[in-house]
Amino acid sequence: MAASMAVGIVTVLFSREPVPVALPPAKNAAEWIRGAVIDPFADFLGRYGWHAALILGLIAVYRISDVVMGIMANPFYVDMGFTKDEVAAVTKVYGVIMTLVGAFVGGVLSMRFGVMRILMLGAVLSAGSNLLFAWLAGHGHDVTALIAVVSADNLAGGIASAAFIAYLSSLTNVSYSGHAVRAVQLDDAAAAEVHRRVLRPVCRCVWLRALLHGHGAAGCAGAGARVAGFQGQNSRKPLI
Repeated sequence: MAASMAVGIVTVLFSREPVPVALPPAKNAAEWIRGAVIDPFADFLGRYGWHAALILGLIAVYRISDVVMGIMANPFYVDMGFTKDEVAAVTKVYGVIMTLVGAFVGGVLSMRFGVMRILMLGAVLSAGSNLLFAWLAGHGHDVTALIAVVSADNLAGGIASAAFIAYLSSLTNVSYSGHAVRAVQLDDAAAAEVHRRVLRPVCRCVWLRALLHGHGAAGCAGAGARVAGFQGQNSRKPLI
């Protein structure tokens, strides 16, 4: 998995640098929030109208079957009598390989036949692959059958994920991608205002959530550092 990251690293190194777009810094916190948060949502609703509700519904439930089933996968394997070594060998070797293959196949098919068709194909394959686990439950303990089921399920998941990501990318408006850069282009006065009105309350909430969820000191420090680090990029003043 670590070696697979080299593909992205090499791609970035050999890609040409995009032409920088000069964006004026936000004058105050309200302008920053409007440009970075409110305007993109307003643009999305303006472009799709009432269809936006259907699109958001599709986004919410498209991969819900795999999310729900993924939680119950390990208890299912245990009930079927598979050992931890067998489960690890199958899911972390065959499963990972077939996921990568499925992502590649899904990307190629999306370019060849269109995103929407492969999006529908991924939904059908993901639903169908879940039925294989029902077959495995009746088949009994068989490592070869487990390899086949896990491979088919991860292949279908890879195809669906590739098409789903391509579909999500098609919904975005590239004109708002620069607002991610603009968010860190605040003058000192605006940065102080954003810190006071937005980042400080959020930082407190993140620390509280970390305590409530039992992450301990490490979770609190990590969560606080992420929020505070953003502020540190925007102002030379003390973080808290």
